[in-house]
Amino acid sequence: MSNAVRSVVAAALLGVVAQAHAQQAALDPAPVAAPAAASPPQQDIQTLDEVRALPPDQEQPLDLYRFKNPVSAQPSRFDKDWRPPPSVEQVSQGGGYLALGVYYVAGKVAKGLHTLTGAPD
Repeated sequence: MSNAVRSVVAAALLGVVAQAHAQQAALDPAPVAAPAAASPPQQDIQTLDEVRALPPDQEQPLDLYRFKNPVSAQPSRFDKDWRPPPSVEQVSQGGGYLALGVYYVAGKVAKGLHTLTGAPD
């Protein structure tokens, strides 16, 4: 930007700030002297009784932002072979990704041997 444009923008900003400060000063009343402390405190002030929090009835808390699928699909023949991938926590409890790969390969080898030998289930 050129210096002239910067000067105009700075002047406009300064004018807006000055106007806002003047409006705020006009709205704020002058501080009022505190009333004399000679009057006794009021005794009819109502206070709350003891409040206790109860534990929730549900095991899982209600999540208001969860996705609610409007479509409920019936199980198909593909559902029996599909299983969701393990979470990171499940992988770490099972020995890590290396152990997971070893177990996967061992399972595939066992399944292949079972198919080759034609052994009954």
